[in-house]
Amino acid sequence: MVSLADQLRGIASADADRITAHHGAPSGKSYIFPAKEASALDFNAIYNIAISGLDEILELDPLMSEFEEELFGESTKSLDRMMLSQEANRRLDAVLERCIRRLGQWLGLKSGAKCFEWLVRRFRVHEMNVGAVIQAFLPYHESSQFPRILAILKLDQQSPYYNLLHPLQKTPQVLDRALLVRYMSPTKDSSLFVLQDVMNLLAQAEQERAVYRALVNFWGTVMLDFVERMRLEKNGIPEPVVKILVEGYIRVLSCQHGGPDFAVRSFLEVVMLSILKLGGL
Repeated sequence: MVSLADQLRGIASADADRITAHHGAPSGKSYIFPAKEASALDFNAIYNIAISGLDEILELDPLMSEFEEELFGESTKSLDRMMLSQEANRRLDAVLERCIRRLGQWLGLKSGAKCFEWLVRRFRVHEMNVGAVIQAFLPYHESSQFPRILAILKLDQQSPYYNLLHPLQKTPQVLDRALLVRYMSPTKDSSLFVLQDVMNLLAQAEQERAVYRALVNFWGTVMLDFVERMRLEKNGIPEPVVKILVEGYIRVLSCQHGGPDFAVRSFLEVVMLSILKLGGL
């Protein structure tokens, strides 16, 4: 049961967020602009930047049109999600997270960054959709995009990524692959959650027709490193890890719409055989 003190803290936090939101004003945080420059931009300028980016993305990815009206339409200028009901926010979260995942393949382009800026400034995804944002940026963990998003993320202490990323936030920096793989190792519940999260990235992208080369390269190298790390375990791969890996690989192997960047099947078959052998299955 939630204590009265916790309820009051929750109300105070929500009220503080509403005050910060200034009845629909954009978030003060920015993904692409320094703080001083971001504060000097009026709302129409931010919106026009986003639309110019969206127009360019639509040339590359017509499926982004799914979000054109609901997330980038004129009506969103007056939308304040802090004033929406819990149910309305739940529905909005589902749309935003699909958009964030789809936009992931374009985050290395200026046009993609412009679109993501709108999601930050208008919908506060860096505070309210942190999990989806982290997943979208993981394939860029060794690029300049990662420290930039890390600098503005609101990492909750309950997030399974908190202990991994919070130390890097103090001086925003890239995430070393070896650190991520080490953190995914089965030492606590959160590490298993992160393993499952990474494991599901590729199948989720295939389901949404959003597979791209950076994601495939990230997924393949991280999972290969992880399996190699598990080989060093004297007692083999723990059963919960075997379950996550086998179920995840089966999902990937059953994918039908990966596109030209989905060249991972032979790699998967070799790794699956290794896992089954090490897991004693």
